[in-house]
Formats: sequence, C-alpha cells, structure tokens
Amino acid sequence: MRTKALVWTDERVAAWNQDLHQRLAAEQQRRGGRVNPINVYISTPRPSPVMVWTPAHTSAFLAQAAGHRLAVLYRLIALRGLRRGEAVGLRWKDIDLNAGTAGVHWQITQLGWETIQGKPKTEASDRTIALDADTVTALRGHRKAQAAERLAAGEVWQDSGFVFTDEIGRPLHPQHVSDQSYLLSYEAGLPPVRLHDLRHGAASLTEST
Repeated sequence: MRTKALVWTDERVAAWNQDLHQRLAAEQQRRGGRVNPINVYISTPRPSPVMVWTPAHTSAFLAQAAGHRLAVLYRLIALRGLRRGEAVGLRWKDIDLNAGTAGVHWQITQLGWETIQGKPKTEASDRTIALDADTVTALRGHRKAQAAERLAAGEVWQDSGFVFTDEIGRPLHPQHVSDQSYLLSYEAGLPPVRLHDLRHGAASLTEST
C-alpha cells in the first residue's frame, strides 16, 4: 500500500519542532554538547514518511538555496518536476536554452551506495520539458559558473557533459544532492522533506487530515 502523503501544516510543523528541540537537548546532554544537529533533524520522526511542503515552504527553500552551486538543480526538481536521478543525470547536449527546453533522456540512480547511469525506465519518463524564462536565465548563469570551475580545475577537469557536477566536472552522487537539500532545509528553518517529494509540494494542498 502506498504511504499517504501529508502536508506540513502549521500545526504539524509546531509539534515536530517541539519534538526536534527536545531530542536535540537530550542528545546534547547525553553527548556533552557535541551533537551534529543535522543528524537529529533528519532522524526526528515525521507525521508520515512522505511529507510535502506548501508553496510558501518551497519558496523559502529556493530562496535559501539561491546562493548554492546546485541552486538550479533544486529549482528544476521543485518547479519543473524532475526526479532526483533525472536532475543529476541532466546533460548539456539535451538542453536547448534558445528554445527553452530540456530533454530528460538520462538518469543517475543509486543502488546501495553504487550509482547506475542509464535511460529512464519508461517511455513516459523519457521526455522533453519546457523551461520558464527564469530557469533559462538561471541555467545560463550556472553554465558560466561551471566554465569558471573548469578553468580553475585545469588539467584535472573531467568533461563528463553533465549540467550538474562537482568542482572538477565529475557527475554528482545522488545522495550528495539529498544531503545538501537537508542542510539547506535546516538552515532555512523548514521541516524536512525527502528530495523525491519536493516536486509534489505545490500539488498537495488539498490534504487536510
């Protein structure tokens, strides 16, 4: 049976925050103050394993991510509906910034800790999406930033062809992208959601129970 998704309403956020603060205090006392708050943040139980943000939450997250080198990746997931593996697997050769389109023809998924590259599993997943003007502008800026990283890396740069890479051009590990999203969410004072569920937030406002 599919787990029921719940929206992070104000009441749920308040109750979860109270539990988070209690768990942080308990861990600090148990460990003499040496606690990684992100670990407690992620492990504090949520009302449902599948939680989604309101549009206001998503906007706050994207504002927090604006200065991050993966800001455009999170924008594509949140606003254009890409899955994590599709965003990580996006290639420059599949993007036409003049036409404002992105082809979702490749993905990087995770099996255990190992990564697997390949085409989307279904014909419906292999698709072309439209890009709004702000996303096109953001991608142009990201391409310039990546060119600067390539110049700084010099001979160690790996020309992988992916839109989103590490500082020397290698494809990203999907878990790294999720870890960064949790850190940004924590810094923004938001309750946590799985990166997989980020793209569903705006469509779930009818949930009230």
